[in-house]
Amino acid sequence: MEAVAVLTQPNTHVWVVAPTYDGSNKVFREVWKELLLNLGWKPKRASEKDQYMEFDWGSVLEGKSADKPVSLVGESCDLLILDECAKIHKKVWDMYLRPTISDKKGRALFIS
Repeated sequence: MEAVAVLTQPNTHVWVVAPTYDGSNKVFREVWKELLLNLGWKPKRASEKDQYMEFDWGSVLEGKSADKPVSLVGESCDLLILDECAKIHKKVWDMYLRPTISDKKGRALFIS
């Protein structure tokens, strides 16, 4: 529900990150179901397989993997949801994830 609240705002970016891409899919799928099935939102572009959803007002939800940290560079997030965060290396948090929420003074939700 945190992701839903952030995504209602224009031009926001939410990432779901887990140690593996399969792991991030578990949380991404729950948000997907809430937005599309329960709330009836219609994304401009969406792929459950690619863990990507974009809305007309510019907000984006993406699933990411911490096992390839280079893929975590260059974006800024309003909300970062870390699933199984105890299994994500501290270096990945320090060097790749924390900076993504620094630009926008975003928030992180740690699930473990």
